[in-house]
Amino acid sequence: KSLAITSPMPQSGKTTMACNLALGLGRQGELRTMLFDLDLQDPSVGDFLGHTQDVHIADMLGGRVSFAQQAVRVGESVAISMAARVENDPTRVLLAQQTRETLEEIEANYAPDIMIYDTPSILVGDNTRSFLKNVDCALIVARANSTRYGHFDACEREIAEYTNVIGVVLNAFRTKNIEHSME
Repeated sequence: KSLAITSPMPQSGKTTMACNLALGLGRQGELRTMLFDLDLQDPSVGDFLGHTQDVHIADMLGGRVSFAQQAVRVGESVAISMAARVENDPTRVLLAQQTRETLEEIEANYAPDIMIYDTPSILVGDNTRSFLKNVDCALIVARANSTRYGHFDACEREIAEYTNVIGVVLNAFRTKNIEHSME
């Protein structure tokens, strides 16, 4: 029910993956999907969607505003909670007991089929590690010709300490140099 999307390092395409997954699942009308922009030092879900958010996600997670006041509905079955600005102390927000309680309350009140969390790249700081205990699994997004194997390996090991690694997506892989056989 809860999926963190992360990458070893920035610029791997994790936000694009998170947004596309949420919007793709939204095309299946019977599924209710929520997407949370938790990359609080480099929030970009709003940029991807072309939306400027007035109410900051940290205010919602801190219980100062309701999810209904802060989230944006996309179509019939997708709700997206975006950051309105860069957060000065994102680890404090992600580790807060109030954040956990707010997310549990959202899940209880809205009963989504899946909650997707766009989290920071895992090797950049402690923000994602601090949040992974709150999710069922994590998806790693790597970028071909950019993500180093050592970074990927470290990322996978660190995630596995906190939650299940559901899989890996390799972005920007070009097949033009691969010979295809029709035998």
